[in-house]
Amino acid sequence: MAILQEALEVGSQYFYIRTFLDEKEVHPLLEKICKMSEDDKQMRELLPAYYLQQFQTSEPIPNEIISLLTTREQEVYSLLADGLTNREIAGKLFLSEGTVRVYVSTIYSKLGVDSRSKAILLKFE
Repeated sequence: MAILQEALEVGSQYFYIRTFLDEKEVHPLLEKICKMSEDDKQMRELLPAYYLQQFQTSEPIPNEIISLLTTREQEVYSLLADGLTNREIAGKLFLSEGTVRVYVSTIYSKLGVDSRSKAILLKFE
């Protein structure tokens, strides 16, 4: 539990959700952490309530999440939402396709989605 709490503390800074939710073995521990945070003031301060709620509802809060994207991630996300391919994004931003793939993966994780279409839908909610 201590290791998971430490990982959540780091992850909450960047609003990583999928990283934890995709690991089914972690779900029971996440439930315990959520219950513990209700009673533990120090844990509530370390792990914001809106972040913990995402593990229970698994529905992202778009405005809060998008604001956690770096400037470059926001640029990539904007182009992605405009329907550009990774190759086209790479060309526009003078990046390699591999770098764009890494950005897209990080964006998915922060948004709590697992596909391009879900990420695009969030942009327009």
